[in-house]
Amino acid sequence: MNLKSLWFVQGLFCLGVWGAVGGFCYNRLGWGGDIIQLFVLGEGEAAMELVKKLDDFVGVREGKFYKETLFRSERLLLGVNCLEPGQVQLAHTHDGQDKFYFVVSGNGRFQLGDEFVTAVSGQVVWAPAGLVHGVENVGNGRLTLLIGIAPAP
Repeated sequence: MNLKSLWFVQGLFCLGVWGAVGGFCYNRLGWGGDIIQLFVLGEGEAAMELVKKLDDFVGVREGKFYKETLFRSERLLLGVNCLEPGQVQLAHTHDGQDKFYFVVSGNGRFQLGDEFVTAVSGQVVWAPAGLVHGVENVGNGRLTLLIGIAPAP
């Protein structure tokens, strides 16, 4: 399998591939106006393992933020973090691993080293390997984040 890129498609997360996966052929991913379009040739369970709906992975956990893994390989962990108002992911580091947060909805206050920044829906926050980082939901609604860590922990 030749993984090319990660795309957000109308509420779906998918890993775009060029070539064959489990006997199913994939074409390319491309932009279509304001919506990213996925062009898939073929069908079946192998294709569905590469496409997941975000809503199926969003949730709430009492007293601690919610997290769920979407995809995992040796090279990448892709997951969803959900923080209710006031919830915090404590500052931490990943030695030898880069991390990104894509703000799907809500707004958060991110610690990046000694700095603090606010990011809102549609923005991406980058935490290179070894940089102390964390996030707090400073909004009135749920903060939903798509996160990626590479290589996977």
